[in-house]
Amino acid sequence: MYLKQIEDNPNDCIAMSKAAKLYARQGDLGKAKGLYAKIVNCVIADEKMDKWFASGLMMEAARFEKGTGDVNLALKYYRLFVRCDGLRRWKLHELVSEANKNISDLLLLEL
Repeated sequence: MYLKQIEDNPNDCIAMSKAAKLYARQGDLGKAKGLYAKIVNCVIADEKMDKWFASGLMMEAARFEKGTGDVNLALKYYRLFVRCDGLRRWKLHELVSEANKNISDLLLLEL
């Protein structure tokens, strides 16, 4: 059902998010990862997207990558979130703090 929605509307972030979660629960992390990458690209491309919706999607993608152990992609998504918050003047201070903490934690893991 979600794949049909995505086929009909390739920028349907809700359907992509639900499909990504479903793939992750089924253990198909590659497909989930691909959908999260598309979600992040959609958020970055759509400056008019609601800040709460956009930030939730980006943080979801970053948390997924962190959870699967893809440190580099998690860092990328957290950094993109922080950049979007600043450029788009979202002023989501608590989420920025969470993202910055996760960036620090992930960088320490790489040492």
